[in-house]
Amino acid sequence: MSRLLIMRTGARIIVALSCVVLHAEAAELSVPAGFTIERVAGEPAIQFPMFAGFDDQGRLYVAESSGKDLYAGLRKLTRDCRVSRLEDADGDGRFEQSTVFATNVTFPMGLAWREGKLFLADPPELVALTDSDKDGRADKREVILNGFGHTDNGSLHGLVFGPDGLLYFTMGEPDGWKLPRGDGTFLEGSNGALFRSRPDGSRPEVISRGFENLVEVAFLPSGEIIGTDNWFQKPAAGLRDALVDLAPGGLYPYATDKGTPLPRTGLTLPAVTLLPAVAHSGVALAGMGLPPEWRGQVLAAEHNTRKVTRHALRRHGASFSAESHDFITGEDPDFHPSDVVEDADGSLLIVDTGGWYVEHCPTGKIRDSKARGGIYRVRWQAAPRLEDPRGKRLDWTRASDPELARRLGDARQVVASRAARELIERRAVDACATVLKSTAPLAAKIHAVWALAQIHEPRALDPLRSALDYADTDVVSAAARALASRRDTGAAARLAGLLASPHAFVRRAAAEALAECGRKENAPRLIDALAGAGDAFEEHACAFALLRLADEPLLRQALVHAKPRVRKATLHLLDQPPLSSLRFADLAPHLSAADASLSTAARGLLERHPNWAEDAVSWLGGELKARQFTTESESALSNLLVAFQSDPNVRRLITSALTNASAESSAARRLMFRLLPALNRKPPDPAWISALATALDDAALRDVAIAGIAALGRSEFDAAPTRLSEDTSLGANIRLQAARAAVYRQPELSGSVFELARRVVADPAAGLERLHAVDLLGRARLTRQQMSQLVAVLSDKTAVPADSLIPALSRAVNTDTRPAFAEFLAGRLKNGWSPGNDTMQEALRAFPPNDGTATRLRDLWEKNQGGKQARLSEFAPLLDEGSAERGRELFATATCAVCHRIGDVGGTIGPDLTRIGAVRSGRDLIESILYPSSTFAQGYEPYVATRLDGEEVSGSLAEQSPEGIVLRDATGSLIRLRADEIKSLARQQLSAMPEGLEQLLSREQFRDLMAYLKSLK
Repeated sequence: MSRLLIMRTGARIIVALSCVVLHAEAAELSVPAGFTIERVAGEPAIQFPMFAGFDDQGRLYVAESSGKDLYAGLRKLTRDCRVSRLEDADGDGRFEQSTVFATNVTFPMGLAWREGKLFLADPPELVALTDSDKDGRADKREVILNGFGHTDNGSLHGLVFGPDGLLYFTMGEPDGWKLPRGDGTFLEGSNGALFRSRPDGSRPEVISRGFENLVEVAFLPSGEIIGTDNWFQKPAAGLRDALVDLAPGGLYPYATDKGTPLPRTGLTLPAVTLLPAVAHSGVALAGMGLPPEWRGQVLAAEHNTRKVTRHALRRHGASFSAESHDFITGEDPDFHPSDVVEDADGSLLIVDTGGWYVEHCPTGKIRDSKARGGIYRVRWQAAPRLEDPRGKRLDWTRASDPELARRLGDARQVVASRAARELIERRAVDACATVLKSTAPLAAKIHAVWALAQIHEPRALDPLRSALDYADTDVVSAAARALASRRDTGAAARLAGLLASPHAFVRRAAAEALAECGRKENAPRLIDALAGAGDAFEEHACAFALLRLADEPLLRQALVHAKPRVRKATLHLLDQPPLSSLRFADLAPHLSAADASLSTAARGLLERHPNWAEDAVSWLGGELKARQFTTESESALSNLLVAFQSDPNVRRLITSALTNASAESSAARRLMFRLLPALNRKPPDPAWISALATALDDAALRDVAIAGIAALGRSEFDAAPTRLSEDTSLGANIRLQAARAAVYRQPELSGSVFELARRVVADPAAGLERLHAVDLLGRARLTRQQMSQLVAVLSDKTAVPADSLIPALSRAVNTDTRPAFAEFLAGRLKNGWSPGNDTMQEALRAFPPNDGTATRLRDLWEKNQGGKQARLSEFAPLLDEGSAERGRELFATATCAVCHRIGDVGGTIGPDLTRIGAVRSGRDLIESILYPSSTFAQGYEPYVATRLDGEEVSGSLAEQSPEGIVLRDATGSLIRLRADEIKSLARQQLSAMPEGLEQLLSREQFRDLMAYLKSLK
């Protein structure tokens, strides 16, 4: 066992928590009236706790971070994290003892206890740890599954055992997974997903997928799975994360399938509720220790917002809607809840991971305090007191089956769960069946349903089948899903009958079950159910079952069904195993269907078949004759043309659209110019190049032509953009874009172009044009005179990203200009400018080694580096007493709105700020303004791509795929680069947001701006 993770030597370490820690009040945490909260564990027993869970003895296992860089730790597998075991020996709710249970583990972002083993996420493996010698430390390590990627926080996490006795776990994108199936094949992919397997790791399968980062899940009594998902969608109107209902076979909208082919029903499923960038983490269901009206609601930890939210679920069709309420909130910027765990007495434990995690998070790196975190206990004061909550005084070995069955309804959930496990071990079918037929509480019947599902005897199926006829819809739904877990084809007829239930969620449960235990004769009823489906979840469940049950003749009949949703599903089902018999002739009638959902589906399927390009040319030509396009039709058409570009007929179609100057074809022509950089034919057709040159003289096409020239980077176009940049009859925006297209190959700027750029940079009201000018000047090779003139307007009161201009300014320094450059640097540094080390080193290279100027400038820089915390403290008092209304007006008139959007107003270059007040603390907002390069919002990290010819293209990574990348540059323009033309892609440390914004504002204005940003919740 050379890779044994567990320490086996040395005395057992018991840490007595200090009284200070045990009795510390949660002074900055707020709970609703009628609740109490206290800190029950902290240093030195634990540090940086992430996730936690109990064993059957009531001991709490805590997965702890090392407090170091999570990403570096995972990539290098540094194994410097640990798992601790806490014990509350005297039953007062506080943990007095702590044992280090396991060390030498990678970042353990999930754990679950079952049958004497601690199942632990230990990327690249999922392992089970056992303390076989009972000394308090694990001494046995068993690999359950391996093959989990480990590049970032999307690695293996969210371990939990489901009511079916299977192990569930989650992954995010882009870490990837390649899991052995045991038969020599692998289950592999790269998008975020929910998985399950047997406890021994056999039969791994994907349940739902399409996520950026699905974190953890909880099971409702009726069997639905609710999960917390970060990056459900690209930020829109301030919404990004979501609570999700995880349907078997479901695909969700963020990430497409990559890897092992998985079933497709043609639907991407919606969220239960969309939320801001809250950074969801652990999740639990409200139980007996909370007010009765709360029970069954979802409690989710939110790292970014520093709170635990209560989501009140309501049945909505076949799925749910949710109303969200604050439950536990914290003002301390170092409070970051990461897990919610229910204890046996019904109280809740809130795991606060502390202040260590700052990567990809709106948490200030400069203000980083490395707060060690802790665990809090929350109690509802009116909760019923439970004696012996874990049933330790009960004699389980002598209890009869009927007595155990009665305990299935025990208010002590740990006792009820233990009774269910005992009944499973005894194969007590009759006792469980009796509960189902009795007037026992719903909780008891649900326990009985899932116990029967795990008793693998044929006679256990009869009471489950009978339960499908019960009046209680939760029992019916649970029984349907339990039968699905047994793949019981004997229940098929009864399940098919439930497709006519008046309750959409029961119809969904029946369809989900038929996917596992249906028969061919059930398929026609599924088509009828699909036709009448009330929402996406019911529609998906029916289509997913049809994929397993329907034969080709039945599906071909469904191609002419009156309901568009049936035809749409049928097209998808015919296009994949086991049939894979879709033909272009099947698609053609639906490509221009009046039903938008059907036509979109047909076009998406056509894109998957480049071999049908010749068949599709006539239809594509007709589409290009449209006088205007919707966003959806333009996107679909663009994707098809890119997919089919290798076909000579399609290339002729593109050429025709590019060269047709008639008014009727203007929309198509403009679309083609925008699309040109994404076409990877090398070299481009000569007619395309000629069309670009012609378009430069067309005012209606000039902007897209310039963008195409910049993206293609071809030398024959060097003269044309230069000519346009000199044309004073054109607007500043076009001239600057043209100059940017030429600057890489012709870095010298003419006097008129430089003067334009210099004038725009000096104008705070210039907006987007200013960003074009800064980017242009930063890439240019300035003359000494131009350098002096530029420095003269870059006063310390000018909010531009000075770091971006350092390369150009440094290149132009000589004996005459060196003093002005030194004065410029000193002025910026004295006003708090604090560039990265690489930028400062490049600036200082302009000064001779024996010149004292470099030393003085470095001293100023080092002072700023060391004084960042003090400067943040200097601005902290400005967080209070401002006017949000004045701040709103200021935001609109300042440069902020050029890059940032609030609601439907503003730019898209930087992060959407619509809900920023809910996501960032006030102190972290100050840091993001004073030191914008200190931390980056996820999805807006700066990158530089180097082409094979040496040209560098910088921007945030908008899209990435095996085919290439799309960068959003500092002006918001999208630049597409093919994979075969990229030499390297590297993350940068410089933000596009300028430093110095605070210098343009009075203290009162800054206070008002903070008030406005804090109000955006």
